[in-house]
Amino acid sequence: MSKHHRRTVGAFVFVALLATACRPTATDLVAEECLGRLAPPLVVSGTHVSRYEASLPTDGVLDARSATFLGTTPGPNPGPVKLEAPTTGVCMVGADIRFTNDFTTTSWNDWHDAYAMTIRHPEFTSVGLRIDNAGDGIAFTDGADDFRVTGARMTRMHDDCIQNDAMRGGLIEDSFLTCYSGISARGYDDYVFDGGDATLTVRNTLMWARRMPTVPSDYGTTAGHVGWFKFSYSPVQEGIPPRLDLVNVTLRVDAPPLPGHSLDLPPGYRDPDDPTVRLPWPMTCSNVTIVWTGAGPFPGTYPPCVTLTTDVGVWNSRLAAYEADHPDDI
Repeated sequence: MSKHHRRTVGAFVFVALLATACRPTATDLVAEECLGRLAPPLVVSGTHVSRYEASLPTDGVLDARSATFLGTTPGPNPGPVKLEAPTTGVCMVGADIRFTNDFTTTSWNDWHDAYAMTIRHPEFTSVGLRIDNAGDGIAFTDGADDFRVTGARMTRMHDDCIQNDAMRGGLIEDSFLTCYSGISARGYDDYVFDGGDATLTVRNTLMWARRMPTVPSDYGTTAGHVGWFKFSYSPVQEGIPPRLDLVNVTLRVDAPPLPGHSLDLPPGYRDPDDPTVRLPWPMTCSNVTIVWTGAGPFPGTYPPCVTLTTDVGVWNSRLAAYEADHPDDI
């Protein structure tokens, strides 16, 4: 990450710590770092119904804690926030993004074109973001290397919470994600990348692969999900994802994924010499829990660093702890 000039915020931090009953979360600390940078932030507030775009300088800060961005799909605003300048180290603090479409009846094809936020900045940080009822949450495009997502709360996501089809490395932490597809790293057509030298770390995060009410019509069903990690099935045709590193992660799922998708950890790809054989993408993990609430045995495989439970109380208690640590917006 780039080195940032900071003004003195020691007194502010001291008072903030006295005012809280528990130690600060990663979200608190990252927000303080961003808002404590030397240059004053660009402040955006109010409700925005048209796409918001801004050109921020290197290490610039967008303070969107009092801003709401509304989208509609299809058009006129299928992408409420778009930050695609080449400057490095930009931080966006806060923001509430949601789509006004009906949750249950909007087609998946419409949701598939609905991006809450599109990012191209290298070393971009998002902290304290809230997204509800959207297609994709954050889409990191070519150039968005070494991104950081801290304290995101994404609910009722009809496609990917994090779209990383450009195979960038980054960090997702201290977040709660509820998605049709958790994290995507799967190229398509001419949009194919090699992220084999990068690492995508997910830590201190809860992720729920949750059935959404509409899915692509070719599945022949009206509801479903595709799992936590929608990774490339072909290194040549869909690219090579970054190495996956999971630390202190809880993964919930209530039903098997739609046909052609998998809950296996690590996610894998088809052997080019024998498509019936699945080969794993590189993954490391520590203290990972799968909470399976569906009928019958868990429909996937996992390594020794993963614990499987059928006790939904494990999820409920960890979600309650997360909510207690994050009682308010930043």
